[in-house]
Amino acid sequence: MVEQLLPLLKQQQSNATTLLSILEKEKEILLNGEPELIAKLLEEKEAASRRMGAAHDQLLSIAEHLNQPRTDIGLVECIKGADKDGSLQREWDSLIETTATCQKINQANGATINLKKRYAENGLAILRGQIGTSKASLYSKKGVEESGAQGAHILHKA
Repeated sequence: MVEQLLPLLKQQQSNATTLLSILEKEKEILLNGEPELIAKLLEEKEAASRRMGAAHDQLLSIAEHLNQPRTDIGLVECIKGADKDGSLQREWDSLIETTATCQKINQANGATINLKKRYAENGLAILRGQIGTSKASLYSKKGVEESGAQGAHILHKA
């Protein structure tokens, strides 16, 4: 069982590196405003996440098999106990670093998506005359400030 740790950690690092690449592509697509490319990338992202989940499950199974808790802490203890030359710890540290980077980029991408969604929703609300609670001013053709209800009527006319 211990001999399977290094190959699985390397596999997991490869999975994480693939996910990182996908997330960087997603970030670029979001920044360049190419939403039509997101759907294909989402499939790749989900597949990479599934592979990572399966490999993680295998690692936890090894920890459990070696009488450690089936948790990340149990896995770390298993690595410490089986690491003769430091190679397992180096691979684990690299994996943790890569997954932390993935998490940061994924959160930033999510924030970008939410911001773009809010902009779109606000734009639609304005076009529909649903100004919301912002007390935004609208002006008539004569340049006179009007209330939201009258503004909605003007937008409807347009």
